Amino acid sequence: MTPNDLILGDSAVNREFDIDRGLRQQIARCSHNFFIAAELSDTNAALAREIGRAALPLSTEQRGEIAAEVIGDALAC
Repeated sequence: MTPNDLILGDSAVNREFDIDRGLRQQIARCSHNFFIAAELSDTNAALAREIGRAALPLSTEQRGEIAAEVIGDALAC
């Protein structure tokens, strides 16, 4: 394995998988806020609507870090 490898698996036998669409959709679904794309297209707009649908809730520690960052930014202004 290297940083440029991807392992993709599915329990269904003989299932076709559109790696470009399927992978991009899952990345968007698991993102909490945004994803980066090279262009604004209908496909990317559809992916943007998927953001957060499969994202796990933030942990207490993550919420605390975000709150501290927001408060720190507000006090710095």
